[in-house]
Amino acid sequence: FWHNHSEENAIDGLPLKGSRELVEWVRKQGVEPDAMIVVEPTTLVPVYAHNGYAKVALEIRGKGAHSSVPEAGINAIERMASVVSTLKDLRLRLRKDHDTPLNIGYIGGGREDQVNVVAETCTLLLDYRCPPNMLTAEDVFQIIRDTLGSAVHASWPEIEPIPPFYCNPDRPIVRLAANITGKEPRQIEYYTDGAVYKTLLND
Repeated sequence: FWHNHSEENAIDGLPLKGSRELVEWVRKQGVEPDAMIVVEPTTLVPVYAHNGYAKVALEIRGKGAHSSVPEAGINAIERMASVVSTLKDLRLRLRKDHDTPLNIGYIGGGREDQVNVVAETCTLLLDYRCPPNMLTAEDVFQIIRDTLGSAVHASWPEIEPIPPFYCNPDRPIVRLAANITGKEPRQIEYYTDGAVYKTLLND
């Protein structure tokens, strides 16, 4: 039988907060879906594969000093500047060799209310997208660590990596979607909840 549900809806009177909670609820019910269709904003183009997602935090520590004698300290922001340059080169290499886009999304350091102090810390946040059947999020994370060295502390922030999604485009349910929409299935660069829901399926 067919069943549809949104992770935004309430089940048993309790609102579910996102796809992960819906997956946990389904598991508790002992339900094993045969197939799932994830409705995302794809303009009705069937999608059989999408990239994964990972976010990494980088931190560099320096040594504080008064701005009148900056040479007495070690400026973490200046140290991070060379990291940014290295990441730009790495971004080009990852895209060329593995079709993996990497983006520097945020950087911050020092003391906003005390700019007369040499910056003791600097933090950078980046994200990247791993295509299916290529490097994993852990692979790229290790490449980042190996490239930057031990002076830069790398860690996963609050969100765990989302794996890429792949479904054979020749499967009947994909071909059915293609016939209904009149559009050929394709792979997309962003990610959807399909990666989370796929954990409910056997294959």
